[in-house]
Amino acid sequence: MATPGDGILLCNACRLQLMDDAPQCRRCAAPVPVVSPAGDCPLCRRGKLHFDGAVALGVYRGELRLAMLRIKHWTETPLAIQLGKLTGGKAASVFAGRAFDLAAPMPMHWQRRAIRGCNPAESLAESAASRLGIPLAPSLLHFRRTTEKQNILPPSRRFSNVRRALGASLNYDLQNAQVLLVDDTMTTGATASEAARALKQAGAAGVYVAVVSRGIGWR
Repeated sequence: MATPGDGILLCNACRLQLMDDAPQCRRCAAPVPVVSPAGDCPLCRRGKLHFDGAVALGVYRGELRLAMLRIKHWTETPLAIQLGKLTGGKAASVFAGRAFDLAAPMPMHWQRRAIRGCNPAESLAESAASRLGIPLAPSLLHFRRTTEKQNILPPSRRFSNVRRALGASLNYDLQNAQVLLVDDTMTTGATASEAARALKQAGAAGVYVAVVSRGIGWR
C-alpha cells in the first residue's frame, strides 16, 4: 500500500526497491562507505564541479535502473512524477535548512527532444518542486549547441563534450538565487557541472543537484 498523506502512489515494497539509504558523498552523491567530514569523495576530487552539492534517490542498478529506462518514454510520465516526488522528498531531507528559490529541469537539446518525444527531467522537476513547495522554472536552461551523447563517450571526454554548451535564460532573475537542478541520472556530473557554471555566470549564488539515480562513470 502507498503511504497515506504523502501523495506518492507507490507501494512500500516498490519504494524499498527504488530508494537507497546508503551513505552518499554530499558533493556529488556518489555512494561512499562513510560520509567525509570534508563533504567530498575521491570521485569528485578528480574534477572541478561547479555545483555545490548533490543528492540521489539511489544508485543506477537493479529496479531503479529499469525505472530509469522506462521514464525515457512519454507513456511512463506517471512513473516519472512519482519518482520526482520521492527525489524531492530526499532532497528536502538532505538539504534541510536550505531555502531554494526555484527548481529547474536539466534541459535536452530540441532536436533530441523531438526525436524522443519527451524530456523526463521536466516531469521529475515539476513534481520535485511541488514536493518542496518551490517555484518551477521549466525553461531556465537551454542547450546552445548540439553535443554528442554523453552515454556513448568515455568519462574523460564528457566534460569537454558539454563545455560552454548550456546557457541560462534571461527571463529569470537569478541574482543571488539558490537553484535546485533536477535530472534523471548523473554519472560523471559533467552536464550538471556545466549547467551550474551557466547558472552562476547568470548570477546564481548556489546550485544543488537532485537526481533519481547516480551512476559511477569515472572508472
